[in-house]
Amino acid sequence: MNIESVLKISTQLWLPLLTIVVVLSRGLFFFPLPQSVYYGYFMFLTVYIIICSKTYHVNICMLLLIVMAIVSILGNSIPEKFNPWLRLLIFILLTTPISSIISSDFSIKFRVLFYKYFMRIVAVIIILSFIGYLSQNGIFYHKKTGTFRGLMIYCMVLGPYAGIASIYLVTKYFQTGKNLFMAMGIIAVLTCFLSGSRGAIVALFGAIFYLLAIYCKNNLRKLLKIYMAIVVGIITFSPILLPYTEAVMEKQERNMKAGGTFSSRDALFDDRIAEFKNSPFIGSGYASVNEFVAPHTPVDFTKGIVEPGSSWLFILSSLGIFAFIAFCVLVIRPLLFFYRNGDESSFNYMMIGGSLLYFAIHMIIEGYILSAGSFMFLGAWLCIGVAQKDSIKYIENEEYSIL
Repeated sequence: MNIESVLKISTQLWLPLLTIVVVLSRGLFFFPLPQSVYYGYFMFLTVYIIICSKTYHVNICMLLLIVMAIVSILGNSIPEKFNPWLRLLIFILLTTPISSIISSDFSIKFRVLFYKYFMRIVAVIIILSFIGYLSQNGIFYHKKTGTFRGLMIYCMVLGPYAGIASIYLVTKYFQTGKNLFMAMGIIAVLTCFLSGSRGAIVALFGAIFYLLAIYCKNNLRKLLKIYMAIVVGIITFSPILLPYTEAVMEKQERNMKAGGTFSSRDALFDDRIAEFKNSPFIGSGYASVNEFVAPHTPVDFTKGIVEPGSSWLFILSSLGIFAFIAFCVLVIRPLLFFYRNGDESSFNYMMIGGSLLYFAIHMIIEGYILSAGSFMFLGAWLCIGVAQKDSIKYIENEEYSIL
């Protein structure tokens, strides 16, 4: 067996699967790995991909994002507790294999196959989590909060990935016509509701709408039939579905008592806008906040961890307008491409576009886009990376279909 054969096998099988195993250590409550092992593996993965790649090309928007991160650090007096240089290094280390900072044929194939296997495994995890709910075993509930978390570390991770699994399973149903995938898709939707995450539920509705817009493109009658079937199904089975919405209703009631539906986010949004107005071009500094301008933003004084409230606004406030524009291009351009060029047979476009839009909506109220150590960070950047133009030609090739 020659070297090229070994590299091909590594790209198609063991390397994506091994990476998924390591990544799941950030998402599954029973499988923690030390940070040193986690980051050490990504260092190995980045070096391995670079060594195995013959030619490279750079994504200008990703490069601009990183350049603006460097400028934001150099142009601000950032307290040491935020460790901006270390956090930027970790960001680059973790995004290089899964985004498109530096791309090659080898890295693109790895990225697409990693996405393909990752989505399948996430779907299995969500189905198993729902089975855990039916068993009513206490192990599937968070010890401190008592909320249902399934196999995930907590409910706010379970909800988004249940939504992503829903997108995958609904797309598989459209592709195959098999009722099994529709049944599993419904289970994933119910699991999303069980998490109690309102952001995850709103993002799911938006992603499903986008997916259907591609599937029923130029066929309004078909779209209306599907919407009617959904409405009739919800009304018919509402007595059965109602218990699955209790966590959402309880959280909504608590927020209304606290001052409004989005009372927990209003102050954080105001802080991000204030920071942007204070420094619109270079921001307040990579992965940090200006505590004089943004007094309402929670900061862990021992670890320098920030709760920004919104990924979109955090890029705007911490990195400035140019980085924000670059990020918008990375996310919005693929969404427009998939819709314009997709049709009822473009299942890969539906899946990737649906998952990307899911994160785009969810990131409005969750600020994990620069939190390189989180499970949500990996999912978001993987969807962004696989949606870029350099991946599309491989996705269109049947050998590298993600479904």
